[in-house]
Amino acid sequence: MKVALITPTPPDISAFGVRSLSAILKKYKYDVKSIFLPGGIEILEPDGTKYYKYSRNVLDQIYELVKEDDIIGISFMSPYLDRAIQITNYLKKKGKNWIIWGGTHPTVAPEQSLNYVDIVCVGEADYAFLKFLERLNKGKEYLTTPSFYFKKDSEIIRNPLDEPINNLDELPFFDFELENHFLLDPIKDEIIALNKEKFKNILPLMPYFGDKILKVYRTMTSRGCPHACTYCVNEVLLKMHRNGSYLRWRSIENVMLELENVLKKYPFIEGIQFFDDVFTSMPKWRLKKFVENYKKRISLPFYCQASPSTLDSEKMEILIEGGMVFIEMGIQTGSQRIQEMYQRPESVKKILESSQIINKYKNYLIKPHYHLILDNPWENERDRYDTLRLLTKIPKPYQLCLSSLVFYPGTLLYKKAKREGLLKDEFKEIYRKAFYKPTPTYVNFLITLADVNWFPNWIFKYMGLPAVQKIFSNKIFNWVWKFGIKSRHLGRLMAKGLKAVFRGDINRIKRFLVRIK
Repeated sequence: MKVALITPTPPDISAFGVRSLSAILKKYKYDVKSIFLPGGIEILEPDGTKYYKYSRNVLDQIYELVKEDDIIGISFMSPYLDRAIQITNYLKKKGKNWIIWGGTHPTVAPEQSLNYVDIVCVGEADYAFLKFLERLNKGKEYLTTPSFYFKKDSEIIRNPLDEPINNLDELPFFDFELENHFLLDPIKDEIIALNKEKFKNILPLMPYFGDKILKVYRTMTSRGCPHACTYCVNEVLLKMHRNGSYLRWRSIENVMLELENVLKKYPFIEGIQFFDDVFTSMPKWRLKKFVENYKKRISLPFYCQASPSTLDSEKMEILIEGGMVFIEMGIQTGSQRIQEMYQRPESVKKILESSQIINKYKNYLIKPHYHLILDNPWENERDRYDTLRLLTKIPKPYQLCLSSLVFYPGTLLYKKAKREGLLKDEFKEIYRKAFYKPTPTYVNFLITLADVNWFPNWIFKYMGLPAVQKIFSNKIFNWVWKFGIKSRHLGRLMAKGLKAVFRGDINRIKRFLVRIK
């Protein structure tokens, strides 16, 4: 049986779910191809809404690649719903009917997904998808397959969730073998077969000392998250896995073997990024053993993600000793009230303590990144002021990663927004919302300046006062803040470009303009 796995994906094409599924299907001798589809043509609606679509040329190429396949799986996250629908409708018109949706969006919105396909895989697909294929291949009843929803004669068949995979070492390593891997080159608007050279050119780029950048390999040592934030799909998944452990780790030996195999195959990899939701959720004894093995057997600079409640001085020392050069951490808000709304497990005091711990090791680290969520409709001027005040206390240098709050389906904040009538057009306000582009407001403009080293903190202390916010939040000033935010982003980009030019690193600029050669 031939299987095609298609995934609309961010530019880094990590796509761990698809790569895990591909690996296990290949282990059981299925003929599998994987098609990664970053980018697309940007469409601007008259009201300013943007979304992406694939050209007819790309859709034709997708069909040519999958026309002989028996089963087509499309895996995606909520921001890629538009593109999944485009692919599905086009393949259906071409007569391809065995199309299955999976990934985080179909998992949290299976019944909505059944408006477009007749089969949805919910939750972890590794063994569930395998069971479905085996039943189908042997002519057995497949409508009772665990973790699958079916639409038959306008009726929905809902099967219970399969047991979570507790021993992650049972699974083969993520499929980065490149055989039968295809990639959309958004610049050329064509799908190409991946090889080592092309793979080298699309590896994620991460900052390093001396304004250098490294080509890094991304992997995950765990599944799940220790937190249950109300804006995040992990809270939904945690509830779905009540009968089993949601946060699980691979064994240290398993991770080391994966990295050794990858580095042997791709010696041009210069660093490792552990893409776990919260890498620092490891217990200290395990983290210490992990980095000891890593330092001995891998010994490349590494990057990871933390949360304030899972980071302390001892863990930080272990990470630095093991070769960590960069850390990013979600702080989300400086308002204790909004922290509680988000079900974040830390106090604002703990956030500040964790940032001070990170700053203590600034000579060993690239500038850390801190994540904030903006545009929360339940925030008031006091909440926003508390965030500004927190940013003045966090020791510099740091860089902010700003996101606009999106009510992803299934989350507690989505349900709250629905109850309170805040969602009028879900396609526009969820699936086509650019979460990385916060609204150009007065407070958001001030926040974009908070990580500028030379910018005086007293500005935020006085200009962020609730009374001042009320004055400058008037809509007549919106164009000023929009211009200011764009200028800030452009200035940061130009500074990086000038540094690259002065170093003679023209290749960095080329990689920015064209990631695929």
